Amino acid sequence: MPQYPDGTRIREAEWNRLLESIPSSYTLWLDGTTYRAESNVSGGTDYSNADFPTVFQQAVDALPTEGGTIHLKGNIFEGYVELDRDGIILEGEGSWSDIPAGIPDNPPTVLHGSVIKVTTADKDGIKIVGQRHGIQIRNLGIWFTQATTGHGITTDTTQTYTLTHFVIENIKVLNCDKNHYALQLVNFLHGNVRAIMAWGGPLLNIYANKDNFNPGNTIFDNLYLYLKYDLTVDFVAGPYPIFIHKNDALAALWPNLVSLRRIQVNHPIAQTDPQFYVMVCWDLRYSTITELDIEGVNEKVLLMGNCYHVKFDAPYLWTVAPGTSYVSADNTTHYVTFENGYLEDIIDNGATDAYANCEVAGTIDSTTVAKFDNLVGNSGVATILIGTPSITPTARFIGPNDYVVLTIINAGALATGEELKVDTINRAPVNTFVVNCLDEGNASAAITFYWEIRHVPA
Repeated sequence: MPQYPDGTRIREAEWNRLLESIPSSYTLWLDGTTYRAESNVSGGTDYSNADFPTVFQQAVDALPTEGGTIHLKGNIFEGYVELDRDGIILEGEGSWSDIPAGIPDNPPTVLHGSVIKVTTADKDGIKIVGQRHGIQIRNLGIWFTQATTGHGITTDTTQTYTLTHFVIENIKVLNCDKNHYALQLVNFLHGNVRAIMAWGGPLLNIYANKDNFNPGNTIFDNLYLYLKYDLTVDFVAGPYPIFIHKNDALAALWPNLVSLRRIQVNHPIAQTDPQFYVMVCWDLRYSTITELDIEGVNEKVLLMGNCYHVKFDAPYLWTVAPGTSYVSADNTTHYVTFENGYLEDIIDNGATDAYANCEVAGTIDSTTVAKFDNLVGNSGVATILIGTPSITPTARFIGPNDYVVLTIINAGALATGEELKVDTINRAPVNTFVVNCLDEGNASAAITFYWEIRHVPA
């Protein structure tokens, strides 16, 4: 019988209780050309094979129904895996890349550490199969070596529930092809996703694909993509570097209660497809996107439609060559707000959308009907000089739903009955307005006033 450290024998019932208290788990490592799986309870090699997927599945099948831990040592594991039961904790010992030459954002060429190296074409690195609960994936690299790949980590995409109460963290994905995502989640709930770095194809696909079910309730924190390819885009199906959407053939569903924080996309490769946008949100609702950082060479950065109550806090959206659809929201967006951010060009036809305390470095399209608060250049002080009838101030933007408010500063300079009026408003691209004396005569004294562009609520 086993003994305690002091030599006292452990009774059989007590030994069985101790065994039951040890989490069921396996450690996998590479021994020459053989993959081995050792039980962390019984010790010794339980399974071995030259084929990693075979050994991995044997270890998973040996776990109890409630799940357990599969630990990957710091080796290269050639193949791919499927997680087909609840409660699996798949963990490595961390992954890191070679140091790229040139600027720090250049993509690496290899991954080191605990790495699943996918050497078969058209295979996902990690696929979560069926409806699963309590999956955790952490501290791994996924490295694709074939020209055509699958997704880095993906759920099923069929019209059923997939993943709930899950954690995915500290994952690196290298060389997904241009048609697959580093991370794809469909019909999921209650997750925590953080510290994902990807170099290759698109980063994130969030998809609602079950009628009367709204996936989400999930936090995405600190995700990074270096886009290496010129994408070929289908306007409805993508792929886009970040794509949040639903199955348009289904009615009562949308992604919601999603929190994205510090998501960054670098896209230095010129995109030739006219349908390309860096981030596309269809039907996203009741969600917050904080510190979105998009930097690249193409002008089409953010496209939104049929989104409700989505808040962008401190976005930084920059390109080498901004264009007229840099941020584009159509008239089906409702209560989309941008606060405290840096933006370039804007087209926003959402009548309830709003921009507050944002620096807009480019142009605002003349059709834009959104509200702008504290827009630099949309307020000021002007003076109608003595003996002149009017002055024409220039504003930053005057939209179709905007008007001009005047406040006279030196009221003592006005003659009896003398007032000011806004006579003509010229909207974008000129964005000017004419202020006249009320009687359209010359001012009897210099009249200084404060002006401000305000918005008529929809």
